[in-house]
Amino acid sequence: MMRGVTFLALVAMLWWLINPIGVDAQAWLRIRADDLPARVSAIVFESHPGCDPCVIDATHTMRYGAWTVSYGAETPIARPNSCGVRCVTNIRIENLICTNSVEGQLRCGMTVAQYNSNGRNNYCFLYTDDNQMDATGFGRSKIGTFFTQIDPPIDVRLVQ
Repeated sequence: MMRGVTFLALVAMLWWLINPIGVDAQAWLRIRADDLPARVSAIVFESHPGCDPCVIDATHTMRYGAWTVSYGAETPIARPNSCGVRCVTNIRIENLICTNSVEGQLRCGMTVAQYNSNGRNNYCFLYTDDNQMDATGFGRSKIGTFFTQIDPPIDVRLVQ
């Protein structure tokens, strides 16, 4: 009997480690065009070494290589981003600030997209305002300073 209880406790603990309470690993996928535009209160990423907490919000920043991403004076806004029929979810987050010791502070944004419904083709691109993604979700409309793919967030928290 004790082995069964121990086994169940171990399974429950492993489940909690993989799927922490209150965090849906795909929460941003529930956002639909009808929910937008909306203010973004936080962009939450999966926990990993080097960030604690792994969130971009009014008080927390995250680093990507030589760049630090933060909120600026204006609250970030999430808007629907068109990429045609191949997208299930496509969100553009505007009004972020990207800071680099050489370039200084630049307005930047993030595009988060799911390209099919199996959840395996999720993408996130970080770009400066002079280097935005085109309407297809690929490529650039202008050559700019900064454009890179990063791991997608686990949640984009909206405030209407």
